Amino acid sequence: MKTPVSAGILDVASSPNMDVYLGRGVGGGSLVNLAMLITPYRETLQRILPASIDINELYNTYYPRALVGLKDNKIRPPYFQPSAYHRYARVACTQAAKAGILWRSLDSGYDMAYMEQEETGSVPKSALGREGGFGSNYDKSSLDKNYLAEAVGTGLASIQPLTEAASITRGEDGRYHVSTKQIDARGAVLSTRAHQL
Repeated sequence: MKTPVSAGILDVASSPNMDVYLGRGVGGGSLVNLAMLITPYRETLQRILPASIDINELYNTYYPRALVGLKDNKIRPPYFQPSAYHRYARVACTQAAKAGILWRSLDSGYDMAYMEQEETGSVPKSALGREGGFGSNYDKSSLDKNYLAEAVGTGLASIQPLTEAASITRGEDGRYHVSTKQIDARGAVLSTRAHQL
């Protein structure tokens, strides 16, 4: 039975060789990713980036700024080690070490202190309630809770859910011309608008 198309948080684009899962809610992919904040190894990035990019600026300014904005934190070893929920990760780390593969604990956009409370049952479950790949109600710093919320808070931006950008062009005057379609939850077009930015 085919699932009817409806507005939601997760979509899939299929091709003959691959299915790609996409975040579709207000917050995009940050709603459905698993909040791993991976700063690339400097030596690897330096090897592949064009020489015109200032790698020191990336590592000294932009990566730290992004981590603060995304509320990065790490899981505490005293919680990680005995947690039943993280046994799979401990096994993976042990096997990686046996194979001679270096591993590291990643920064995360999940509030690990909240996650600890989830496991004790003192707060509603979110990541530990299997919400991670489908949006998290409580503990994930997704874009709707950080950058988008900050933008709306300035009074200079607004969010228009169930709106598709049909086209974006740049006029001779340098301004952008954006055509949008307001849709309902099933994708039917309710109205169209033209904007100049």
